[in-house]
Amino acid sequence: MKQLNYEEYLDNDIFFTRNELKSERSVIYKNTLYIKSSSFYKNYFHENTPIKDLFIKFITQKGLFQFLLSMLEDKNISYIEFNYNDEVKRIKLKDFFSFYISYSVEVRNSSILEKIAEILNYNNFDFSTNEDLVYLIDDNKYNLLLYKKENKERIDIIDRIFKYLKRKNVMERYFLDEKIVTRLEYLAEKYLKVTTEEQEKREQQYLIDDSIITALDYYKKNTYSKFEESIYYFIALSNLVIINPISIIDVNDVTLENKYVSARTFYLLFVTILNDLSIPFTEEQKEDTFEIIIDGKIKFSIGNDFEPQNISNYLTNLTDDVGIDETIYKILNEYKEAIEKEIKFDNSFIKFKNHFNKDTMNRYDKLKTFIELITRGEKIADQKYQKIIFNIFYGNNPYYKISFYKSMTPAGNYHFFTIMSIKDQYILIDSADLAKIKLVSMLELAELQKKSIDLSEKIVIEEVTSKHVQ
Repeated sequence: MKQLNYEEYLDNDIFFTRNELKSERSVIYKNTLYIKSSSFYKNYFHENTPIKDLFIKFITQKGLFQFLLSMLEDKNISYIEFNYNDEVKRIKLKDFFSFYISYSVEVRNSSILEKIAEILNYNNFDFSTNEDLVYLIDDNKYNLLLYKKENKERIDIIDRIFKYLKRKNVMERYFLDEKIVTRLEYLAEKYLKVTTEEQEKREQQYLIDDSIITALDYYKKNTYSKFEESIYYFIALSNLVIINPISIIDVNDVTLENKYVSARTFYLLFVTILNDLSIPFTEEQKEDTFEIIIDGKIKFSIGNDFEPQNISNYLTNLTDDVGIDETIYKILNEYKEAIEKEIKFDNSFIKFKNHFNKDTMNRYDKLKTFIELITRGEKIADQKYQKIIFNIFYGNNPYYKISFYKSMTPAGNYHFFTIMSIKDQYILIDSADLAKIKLVSMLELAELQKKSIDLSEKIVIEEVTSKHVQ
């Protein structure tokens, strides 16, 4: 799930990951960054007001930039928070828009301007979504509202306008045209006598275990649309967990081993995935059945009688569009075919392993073949795949070792690299530049390690199996 990837690029010396927070907090919130030191506030806030450097950091540090985009994609969020030991600092999303509109005038760097443009693209509230809002944007209608309408009708219209804007968090989320803001302030002061500033309801963020996330993404195609992803993840989740009505397992405790869940926990897992991916949905509970509807096109049903071998029974096309049925069928078949290919792939691995254990290749050809396999396309950054290949080639040889690291770039972002150790020789395989595959000295390695985070202990080879899809 790509929306979770921003954590890979955050500075883990400053920010807690969600996995780290599991042992720290019983509840966390999705629009909140939890920080490890109060010095962050000293560096980036003046009292409760964020300083310029913080906004700049959001467009220069990859993790923060991706986090901000994920918040902007969620229409229910109007602010982000920083939390240090429950000392909370809040920034409204409209303040980000306001800053970047002003800051774009003084920026000359094209890559920074592109990021600013991507952010500002979300500052696009559509006033046509509600017929009452025309009184704010049309001068004639605004004058009609003030001077021609009867007082009761005027008050009713203004009241509906503010209720709608409040429901959509418009005043906190969007940086509106000055004329609109002036009119809203005037109407609130003269006719409502209430403040338009109200705090948004905080939404709990559930923590899905890494083993589940990895397994969910295992067969997913990068070409899927958001709509297709929702179907894919429903199918994938139904193949990873098993519904047991008497289960009391919480969402945060579900793993590949601890996978017997209630229908409610399955539902919470699924909507957490949708939230993390910023896929909008509506939901309804009917007795013991949970229903999730996306785009008014498809309904997902989850209940205690859920039978994953009949998964198509729980995906309902709500339209007359046969293309949706075809999409469901296509993704289901692609998932089944991917599993079958994986089984064949695993069988091939066994054959490869037997072959290489016979030492039929000389050491040079064996190393060359190994490096070719782990540097194919996206596999250059796939640590799990590299570890599997390494175990096949060198798993029983004490003189060979493989390690994985991520290092910080001058721009404040992370990139990954692999170190292959052969006795006292070290091969650097840089995911950012394959031309940098080279031997490095022990001193060079020590310098690289000093500037990097060792990921090797985090790589766990898990067996992902499917028993449900028929």
